[in-house]
Amino acid sequence: MPPAADAEVFIGTRNYLDYTADRFKISIHMSRDEDFERKLKLLPTKESVDESTWLADLKDYQAVLQTFADYELSPALKTAVEKVERSGGTSIIPDVVLSRRDGKIKVVMPSYHSDLVERLQAVPKKKFDTTENCWLYPSDRLRNVLEALQGFKVYTLKDIRDEARQIVHDLSETRRRREANEALLRAEEVELDYEFRIPPFHHQRLGIKFLIDNLQAGLFDEQGLGKSEQLICALDLLQRRGAIARAVIVCPNSVKYPWGDEISKHCALSYRIVEGDRRRRAAALASEAFFLVLNYELLRIEFTALERLFASCKCALVFDESQKIKNRNTKTTKAAQKLALQTEVRYLATGTPVGNRPEDLWAQIQVLDGGRLFGKYHDFLQDYCQLGNKYSTWAIVRYKNLNQLRDKLRSISIRRLKNQVLDLPEKLYQLHHVDLCEAQAAMYRQMRDTLAVTIRDLTEREVEQKAQNIMVQMVRLSQIASNPRLLDKHYQDGNAKLEELDSLLEDLLYDDKKVIIWTSYVDNVLELCSRYERYQPRAIFGQVSPEERF
Repeated sequence: MPPAADAEVFIGTRNYLDYTADRFKISIHMSRDEDFERKLKLLPTKESVDESTWLADLKDYQAVLQTFADYELSPALKTAVEKVERSGGTSIIPDVVLSRRDGKIKVVMPSYHSDLVERLQAVPKKKFDTTENCWLYPSDRLRNVLEALQGFKVYTLKDIRDEARQIVHDLSETRRRREANEALLRAEEVELDYEFRIPPFHHQRLGIKFLIDNLQAGLFDEQGLGKSEQLICALDLLQRRGAIARAVIVCPNSVKYPWGDEISKHCALSYRIVEGDRRRRAAALASEAFFLVLNYELLRIEFTALERLFASCKCALVFDESQKIKNRNTKTTKAAQKLALQTEVRYLATGTPVGNRPEDLWAQIQVLDGGRLFGKYHDFLQDYCQLGNKYSTWAIVRYKNLNQLRDKLRSISIRRLKNQVLDLPEKLYQLHHVDLCEAQAAMYRQMRDTLAVTIRDLTEREVEQKAQNIMVQMVRLSQIASNPRLLDKHYQDGNAKLEELDSLLEDLLYDDKKVIIWTSYVDNVLELCSRYERYQPRAIFGQVSPEERF
């Protein structure tokens, strides 16, 4: 081990004691000392570097100085001893020392901690150097190392100190925001200087307060809790404070008009729906309306126009149903990421930020904060996914550290469920078993028996070859059970399901309740509308335009 920089003053000196700052050790350098072996035996802890150099723990400084009283002390060791004595013992000795070595993060433990070792082992891309008894990590893993070391006493050397301090500040800020959000959600009341057109629920008041206090945030409430109302009122408040001059709402094409209705319902600000040909879209974008509502596809098509808009004034950018930009590779998501960086106020809104895959979060949060929270995509995968199988080193095998992921997400978002904030009764499910009428049952049996005979006479290979035709026959069985007229337009006999539905609707609509009827077949929709014309039904299916739906 080479001597420390200030050990140069001892060149030519026989014996001396120095201080190894990156390991909080006293280094004992012996040139000639007949009594050296006996002295070493008196030390509680020591380790050999070579025949003439040994290391002892700084916490044992009194025993070292007393045993080697005839050795010279380096200035660095004198300073370290003074700090220990001023601190009243060993409080300056940390659990971990961080530094850089050959472009890598070097982690040294002056003393062993089993729980600390467990945390360090969980950080990806680790390597243990047995020659120096230290952990080594790639330079870009400093944040992960410091996250793992939270709660431990960490000492950083000068070559890494400034960067580490900034990361620790960010981690502390993330924790502070999470705790503040959690405290807000527990609040019994919040003051909002705003005259509501429609009095909001308590959870909506809390949500509005959250949005105006966090200008880059996610509102992930369950569907039906009024996310659009919270966003509209928060944006109105922000424009009154001068924080924004315009707001762009990006949403699926099917809900552009409902957004317009919600804006008119909850505030007096103007809005324009951006749609139609190029000329109409340009006119809408050039209008003076405060709210501009457009679908996700227009992020690409009107990218340049939106850039000009964001450069001309302070805009807020809202991504409704933000799971639409969960795929980081689509052109729409890439356009969203670039445009978001040009605005200071941006919100995500969805009831399903994560489907079945936590990695769906990455692209959405990247749009929100530019990568501050989760970093690069491949780092995100290594942090929260177990990777690698026989086909690919990047294949996701399972997920990990999901509690840590949730904690991070709570620092920039809130999510409430209906059963948490609304006094709603439990859902009741009633199954109605309906026997097919005679003609319907006969039609069903004939189709079923024909299919059974066909399959029974086929070999396994023939079944595979005719699988598509067999599936068509099975769908036809379902259609007969639903409505025989789906297959036979001239069928005039009974339909057991429709007759049961007639009876149900009479009971349900007696006191002007609303009823939703689902069916898998468009022809059923048309027949039901005709059958129940007296109730003035409205139909929604693929051929109905967004304007007609709402």
